[in-house]
Amino acid sequence: MSRIFNLIAVLLLAMGLALTGCASRNAAPSLAASKSGEADALFAQARTLLDNHDDTAAVRQLNKAVKAGSPDAAFCLATLYDAGKVTGVTAEQSRANADSLMLQAAEAGQMQAQMQLAAWYEQGRYGEVRLLDALDW
Repeated sequence: MSRIFNLIAVLLLAMGLALTGCASRNAAPSLAASKSGEADALFAQARTLLDNHDDTAAVRQLNKAVKAGSPDAAFCLATLYDAGKVTGVTAEQSRANADSLMLQAAEAGQMQAQMQLAAWYEQGRYGEVRLLDALDW
């Protein structure tokens, strides 16, 4: 029962942070910590590129930021893959990349990624509805 209350508390907190990970460079920062100032700078550049609708350059910067340790960049790139906005990859590759990056971001403490993984488990994205896995996130 306490897991349900924990989930409700997390959902209420996340409602104020939903999808700000890469929506705009003016969006609130996430609670996840990157490993370096370099990762933060690369992620900020990527968000500026997204604001300017230069998705191809933004994806390159996001990949660099992910390699530098930015959980926010991993979340942002995962959402782009999931939405099919990354060119040059098949739908199957996009989904696999989205899943991998979302898990990476969630494991690093990126709250929006954790909420998204919970939703995917609840929706049965991985074959069947897995409510216990959803509650874990």
